[in-house]
Amino acid sequence: MTPTPVSSQYGLAIHAGGAQLGLALGNGPTLLRQEARDTGRELANVLQIRLGEFLAPLDWEDLAYLSVARGPGSFTSLRIGLTCARIIAQQFSLPLFTFSSLQTYAQFLQPEASLVSVTQTATQGKLYGGVYRIRGSLAQPWEDAPTPNDRLWAPAEWEDYLATLPQTPSQLQTPDNLGETAPALLTLAWSQWRAGARPFWVEATPFYG
Repeated sequence: MTPTPVSSQYGLAIHAGGAQLGLALGNGPTLLRQEARDTGRELANVLQIRLGEFLAPLDWEDLAYLSVARGPGSFTSLRIGLTCARIIAQQFSLPLFTFSSLQTYAQFLQPEASLVSVTQTATQGKLYGGVYRIRGSLAQPWEDAPTPNDRLWAPAEWEDYLATLPQTPSQLQTPDNLGETAPALLTLAWSQWRAGARPFWVEATPFYG
């Protein structure tokens, strides 16, 4: 199959997992622009307006795909971001890629270690955790994991799980605001797009834990 020219492979990423909205626009592997701004409780009121301003002078029809963070994160913010992305993908027949906030953070930092674990604070003394292998500059879920990646853990359970890994991973903790990691969503989506993946918008669901 003949690849689509890179000039027509615009991608838009939306990271709305908390009080900070992150947006990134790319053309193939090239990041064109990005922004991260605090929206607080006003996300629902400003998201559509901000998306239109950020995308200009491009139109929605110029996009080849969308990418959105599915969580973990704020229940309300995730629901708003995913709902908006699903509506756009449905209206313009765009593939919609989703990635966890943990994988996106690992991709954003690009640690030198080949195996990394990422945690995010949850409620009731628990945490969200996932393990990723860095291969070819991409953070990919560790395929040898004996339990599902990106899940809610009790701290002791998480430590026991890490002890079963074949090597000690580099341990990362996500910050409160992850909007600046939106470019990592584009990188992950571009890799799958280039490999031929075209996920249907219906498949995009949030992860609340």
